[in-house]
Amino acid sequence: VRLVVKLGPELLVRYANLMGIERHLQPVYSLALGSADVTLLEMTNAFNTLANNGIRTRPLMVLRVEDEHGLILEQNRTELQPVLSPATAYVVTNMLQSVVNEGTATAIRARGYSGPAAGKTGTTDDYTDAWFIGYTPSICCGVWVGFDEKRTIFRGATGGGIAAPAWAEFMKQVRPDTLSAFPLPPEFQDSLVTLPICEQTGRLATARCPRVRYEVFIKGTEPQQECPLHGR
Repeated sequence: VRLVVKLGPELLVRYANLMGIERHLQPVYSLALGSADVTLLEMTNAFNTLANNGIRTRPLMVLRVEDEHGLILEQNRTELQPVLSPATAYVVTNMLQSVVNEGTATAIRARGYSGPAAGKTGTTDDYTDAWFIGYTPSICCGVWVGFDEKRTIFRGATGGGIAAPAWAEFMKQVRPDTLSAFPLPPEFQDSLVTLPICEQTGRLATARCPRVRYEVFIKGTEPQQECPLHGR
């Protein structure tokens, strides 16, 4: 919410459309709280842009049509459109891994999916919709739980509680990732830096900071000041 207030809802709408949300969005601040309805396909496609290192793809329902002799009657190829820098997509992916490893989607780990994964849960008012959109280095998958009309699934039906477990069970049945981490194209590795950050202040951690985590930044955007709360 603070980020949208700082940058403006118009920029939020622009990036949402760039990344795969095709319907018209009103540039209002409540977008940060999920005030616009979108389809599962649109939302999954937007997350796929992050999974694909910033390259948007147009979803295809039919790859090709063959006759009984194997002759190809129709073949479709997806359109590729770079909309984010790979470094930016990687930074967001790094943040979204925390959702699975320690956030609202830890049910994925509890269900036994151990491969690299990033994503985000979502829960609407009155528990009418439960979401989890997640991806691995090779597959992006979206899960939505709800009814055709707006009505409560059940009290406490959250994205982390019912959508994320479904995602985990599905992904375990697909194919395991051979990669142990999300790859970054080598030509962009020099544009990123990983630094220890104090969780309380968001500044560079000192030896006295009680809770420290390592975060990835695009060079030039990283914090420059040490934590003032736990200074030397």
